[in-house]
Amino acid sequence: MTFVRSALTDRILSALALSGLLVGDHSAPPQGGWSKGMPNVGEFAAYSVLSSGAVTITPSALRTGKFDHSAAYTIRSYGGVRSQADDIAAMVRDMVQQIVVPFSFGGHKARLFWCSGIGPVDRMDDQHPKYWRESDSFRVECFAL
Repeated sequence: MTFVRSALTDRILSALALSGLLVGDHSAPPQGGWSKGMPNVGEFAAYSVLSSGAVTITPSALRTGKFDHSAAYTIRSYGGVRSQADDIAAMVRDMVQQIVVPFSFGGHKARLFWCSGIGPVDRMDDQHPKYWRESDSFRVECFAL
């Protein structure tokens, strides 16, 4: 069975949306960033962006003719100051760890969802005022039904 990553990504985005945190699908959510749409005007609403990465495919050790999939994701979290980016990243990591597994999607089952790396907090100097970003890595271990 073909691995349908979009169904998995939709499931992750739905779970994160229930948290009330601002999380975008490969781009910033409309409510994230500067409240007036211009840098340094109004308040900065911290937000995160979910991006899909590569999927590793391996033959199943337990089931002949089946394959296991390990899907990589990155969640980048943004803040107007370092602590805001770090705090929103921690909240998103907590929400990711609370996604209930196993769950089925597109002919597969996600059996393990884990944070594979907590990235650095970087100051982004490409606009004034500066803003901050943290990039964390996650993996979802899946198998075909």
